[in-house]
Order: sequence, then structure tokens, then C-alpha cells
Amino acid sequence: MFETEISRLAALRQEQEALKKVRHALVQAFEDQPEYRSLVEQEEANSAALIELDKGLREAAVASGELNPHPAITVKTYTALEYSEGEMIGWCTRNMTPALSLNRRVFEKIAHTGAVPGVVIKDERKATIATDLSKWLVVEEAKP
Repeated sequence: MFETEISRLAALRQEQEALKKVRHALVQAFEDQPEYRSLVEQEEANSAALIELDKGLREAAVASGELNPHPAITVKTYTALEYSEGEMIGWCTRNMTPALSLNRRVFEKIAHTGAVPGVVIKDERKATIATDLSKWLVVEEAKP
């Protein structure tokens, strides 16, 4: 039994290595094509532009002061905490031992109540943009 199975395993491994080499050569040949390289460059440029535009839209939406500056954008207010982790470890050592090693989940649950000195509770506004923006795509008409 072992001899047959070991031989089969060896053959399969050899075939697997040969298949990997062929696949690698095919992928490399494809990636070396100018059309592929151009596509990758376009995709990278588009991705950078998308990130920049998305960030700018979110910042402008928050700066507008409106909750819905556009039908595709909603500005919401989230509560965030600011504190010095070192100071809070000291405070927790004296007042809240379950939060030691600064278990952020436990600590921030208590800190949200305003009962922890040194923590600034502030509202932060963040914009969300609808996933489906098809209503706002500009469709170019075909020239006759």
C-alpha cells in the first residue's frame, strides 16, 4: 500500500510543481503586456482620485454645517473621548481596577458618563456617502 501511495503522491507533487511553473509563466506574460500595465496605472490613478474626492466631499459636508448637504450625503454626530492613556492608567489603578491594562471597552463605557477627570467628551461629525451613486452619474450622449 505505502509504495503505491507514495509513488502517487510523488507524481502529484511533481505535476503540481509543473502546473505552478506554467501558471506563473502565463501570469508573468500577461502582466508584461502594455495593455495590462496601462490598466494597472489607470486603476491606481483612479483609486488615488477616488480617495481624494471622497475625503474632500466628507470634509466639505462636515464644514457645511448641514445634516444633509446633498441627497447622497448624511452628516452624523459621533461621541469621541480624548484622554492621556498614561494618566488614565493611574486613575484606573486608584478608582477602576477592572479597566487596568487599559481595557478600552470597559474604560470608555465609564468615561462616556463624564465621571472620569482628564477625559474630554466631544462630539465629532462624520459624513457618510451613499453606496449607490448611479443617480448622479453623468452620461455622455453618443455623437452621431
